[in-house]
This record gives sequence, C-alpha cells and structure tokens, in this order.
Amino acid sequence: MNIQNWAENLTREVYEIWKSKYPRREGIKLFYSKVIKNPELMIIGYQPGGNHVHFQNEDADRFANGDFKVTLNEFLITNYRMANRMREFFEHRPKLLEKSVICPLIFFRAPNARSWRRWKHRKEVEEFCFSKTSGIINKLKPKHILVLGLGTYAHIKTFLKTANEKNIYLKNKSVGKRKVAIVAMAGNIKIFAMLHPTGSRISNEHRKQLRRHFFEWI
Repeated sequence: MNIQNWAENLTREVYEIWKSKYPRREGIKLFYSKVIKNPELMIIGYQPGGNHVHFQNEDADRFANGDFKVTLNEFLITNYRMANRMREFFEHRPKLLEKSVICPLIFFRAPNARSWRRWKHRKEVEEFCFSKTSGIINKLKPKHILVLGLGTYAHIKTFLKTANEKNIYLKNKSVGKRKVAIVAMAGNIKIFAMLHPTGSRISNEHRKQLRRHFFEWI
C-alpha cells in the first residue's frame, strides 16, 4: 500500500468513527497537506478548531462521497488566521512549508480548547488520537517536527520519548523572561515546540525572535 492510500484509509477510519459515534460534533480534520515519507518537516497543531460550517466548507461533502484525498497544502491557500500566521512565519522559506506534512494532534473539531475540555468523551478520543499520531510519526519518520503550542508538546511527550530538552526564553517586560519554546530529540527526530502562533499574548517582536530561533535550529 502506498503512502497516499495509507493516509486516505486512516482519514476514512477517523471519519467513520466520527460518523458513528460523534456526528453531532463539529467534524474532523486529519491532514492539511499531501502526505509523504521522510519529510524535512512535520507540523503538529493541537486541534482543528472551527465549527460545522468549516467542516462543510472544507471536507464534509468529499468525505460523504468517499473522497479522502489531500493534494494541496491548505496553509498555502486558505485565509484562516493560522494559515496566515504560518505563511508569515515561513515567508523566507516558503518551499519548506509547501513540502511539510501538517496534521493536528486531536482530529475532532471543537470551537476552542475550552470547549474541547468540556466534552465528556474527551479522554477516550484523546487516547485514540494520540495513538494514531504516534503511528503517523512512526510511519512517516520526519526529520524535524514543529509543534504548535507548548501544551500540545506536553501531550506529545506522553507517547513520544523525548530527550535532551532545552528551554528557550525571551525577555518579557512583565515577568522578566518567558519560556517561548522547547527543543528536544525523539530518537533521530529533532523537535521544536513553540508558543502557539495565534496566541494573543505573543508580541510581534517575540514572533520574529521565535522564527529566528527556529530557522537557526533547523
């Protein structure tokens, strides 16, 4: 089975679970990009966010018709806040973003993290998603992983053995310094976890410095 068929089957599996168990939830999202083996960079966010409208606009009709292909990198073609932030982050290395494999840690949509934490089936779904994300990493074997959100990284550490962690701090007027990123290794994979790029408390100057640290690291 080639890698695209594998990715489509995995998306189909997630969709069937959503359809049978959680159809009143806001939908699913698994891959935001074409899936390739040994990518230079894999980007992992927390969860898709949005609501039923986003699912209807993006994937619902395709999935209902049995089409689970992903051929375009959505971070390059959409105007969502996250996509805009990531294009800005990679503005000097757009090819790296274009060739990245992108997926969330949690595949099931919720409007925000607070809503997600109130979902009574959350633990069950998280265990499922964590297991599948671990499988995705093992299957694709990326050279680098960019984790969006330090909280996302805390979850990833529960199933991915990490070592050689180092915290990156930047100066902050209110608290003196602030942890903005963590670098680590997981086997041969280099990991860079950073504050979520859409976070409202990140200054433009900190975004620039985060970008500098990331591209020096990669």
